[in-house]
Amino acid sequence: LAPTAAQPLLNLANTLGDLYRQMEARTSNQDPENRARMAKVNAESVAVYEQMLVLNSQDGDALLNLLWAKKYACDWSGFEEGMVDLDRVVTAQLLEGKVPS
Repeated sequence: LAPTAAQPLLNLANTLGDLYRQMEARTSNQDPENRARMAKVNAESVAVYEQMLVLNSQDGDALLNLLWAKKYACDWSGFEEGMVDLDRVVTAQLLEGKVPS
């Protein structure tokens, strides 16, 4: 997977996020081993979204999904700044006549 291929990176990160939510729904999240596996998958998802934003800081999908992935991990670091960035990106999309993220 090329580290500069935005769409495949988005697909990978979304898949990891979906896997996390499936694991959460199917397993007892009170089991320490399950929690550790879930945390690892979620951390991978966050890392890929962050990689995407390095490539394109205006990627609304990556930004929105990064905030969601961090929320699942109860990681509130940078949340307020992320919401400001998301508002800026969505406003720009609307001004360009695009469907917002």
